Parts: sequence; C-alpha cells; structure tokens
Amino acid sequence: MNLSTILLVAAAVYCIYRLIAMQKETRTNKKILRILGAFGDKQEFEETLNQEFSPENTPDYTARLQALRVWGGAYHDDEDMFREGLANLDVSVLLPGDNPKSAVGMNESTFFWLLLFAPNNLYSKNRMDQISAIYEKMEPYREELEHEMVWQLGLANKAYYEKSGDLGRAFYDRVMEGDYADLHYTKDLIGIYKHIITAMQCRIWLDEGEMEKYDESIGVLDEFRKAPLGRRWLEELGMKAAEEAEPADEETAEAEEEPAGTEAEPGDSEAETAEAEEETATEGQGE
Repeated sequence: MNLSTILLVAAAVYCIYRLIAMQKETRTNKKILRILGAFGDKQEFEETLNQEFSPENTPDYTARLQALRVWGGAYHDDEDMFREGLANLDVSVLLPGDNPKSAVGMNESTFFWLLLFAPNNLYSKNRMDQISAIYEKMEPYREELEHEMVWQLGLANKAYYEKSGDLGRAFYDRVMEGDYADLHYTKDLIGIYKHIITAMQCRIWLDEGEMEKYDESIGVLDEFRKAPLGRRWLEELGMKAAEEAEPADEETAEAEEEPAGTEAEPGDSEAETAEAEEETATEGQGE
C-alpha cells in the first residue's frame, strides 16, 4: 500500500469518525432542546430533566444536565434543586484540555447557563449566597477559564451584583471598544455578549443618573428587548422599557407612588422562554 493510499484511507476513517461524532452531537442537542422546551414549567422541567439521567450518559452530557439543574433551581426558586445540581456538577469534563482554541469548546452554552443566566436571575432575587456558591464551584478552574469571554463577562457582572471594584466597567468598556482578541468565544454568540454588556452598562448609568450615556444606547436595548431572553435579562436587572426609564432614585420614588395591584405581569410566556433558550443552546454548539 503506497503513501497516497494510506492517506486516503486515513482521511476516509477520519470523515466517518467525524460523521458519527456529529450525529451524536445532534442527538444530544435535540435532548437538550427538549429539556429547555419544558423549562418554564417547574414540574415538567424536573420530569423531563430527570428522564435524561442514565449510567450510559457520557460524562460531559451528565455535566450539562447538572448545569441545567443549577439554572432551573435558580429560575424556579428551588434551593434544593440548585444545591443538588451544583454538588453533582463535574466542571472538569466540560473543559477539554486538548482544545488549543478554547477551554469551554463545544460547551459554551453550558457556561452561559452557569455564569450568565443563573447569576442574573439570582441577583434579581437577592440570592447573593447562591451566586457565590457558583463561583466557589468554578474557582479551581479559574486558570483554564481565564481567556474565555463567558468567564470574564461573568466576573464583570459579579462585580456589579456585589457592588465591588469598578462594577465591571473596565471589562465592559474594553469589549465595546473591540479589545477582546485574546478571548475565546463562538463568533455566532458575540452579538449576545455585546447586548448583555450594553444592558449592564445601562444599568450602571441608570444607577448613577448618567442619562446622556444611557440615552445613546436606547436603540441597542430596544433591540435586545425584542428577544424573550433579552427582555427577561433586562427585567431581572429591574429595567423598564427604554421610553419609561428614569434614574434609579426617581424610579424608586415613582414605584412608591403607584397604587397596589399595578405590578407588571411576568415578562415571558413559557413558549417564549423555551424559544429563547433553544436559540442560545443551538448557537452555542456552533464552534
């Protein structure tokens, strides 16, 4: 067998391997999307999630299920669910050490759930202890995650939630100025990253009464708000529709004057929530 034939056989074997791997990934993604489709209803979510646990699962799929349990516990205000998911989560299997481009690799959407969506929801409920618990779980992997966009954005958001340091300003400014070539991320997700950053910047400007800066970003907020995911993120930050926004102190004063029974209805229907999470999970697998 000559060298050319050997190379052709090797290429064929590799293609078959990749095809099998892609088919497995597609089946896994469909299962994840089915769980996310049930996310809005706590009982249905738990039942659908629990059905997926099996001794035959790959370690990384089991870890993704536990990450969903963490996020679901945060979203549904179930601390037992949250703590169980966090205790059983093996972060190490989500960090393929042989990937030279990205530590989180194909699991970027999983880190969205853990480091962005769950903490923002917990912040809206003042559950700072649970946000801290997530980062305590991630601490042993800090060095591996250092160059990941999702990790650095999570840390910046955490600084805002805790009202510590510069509230994440330096990181937000850096990314919006285009200085993030050293960070790893899926290109299809950069728009979501930047929308989240703009939302966080606007929340800071509202807090500090910097309405001129806020006004310059209203168009971006309106665009973010069109997606169920974006609308929920802004609501969790306590942000009204752009045209109704006021500095934090005036907003509080107005809220006190409103008669009882005028609270806004919950932002997302179950269908909208599922649609948003399906979108993000699918995009996060695109790397």
